Amino acid sequence: MINFLAILGVIFLVLLGIIFFPFLSPILSIVLGVLLIVLIFVGLVTIVFPVVLVIIAIALIVKGIKYIANKR
Repeated sequence: MINFLAILGVIFLVLLGIIFFPFLSPILSIVLGVLLIVLIFVGLVTIVFPVVLVIIAIALIVKGIKYIANKR
């Protein structure tokens, strides 16, 4: 049951990422979501999840800066 809820949460995050961050490619969002689902099933989510969050945050910051720079 916890795995099912975790998968629904990841799918929800992927959809929110596609909707609210159009400068982030949808393919990248889907790949990160699938990666998180695999990590949840393997059980490495507690170890790797903070690292993945930091990587996602860095990617969003870089993409956001590029998006804002190109918009001007």
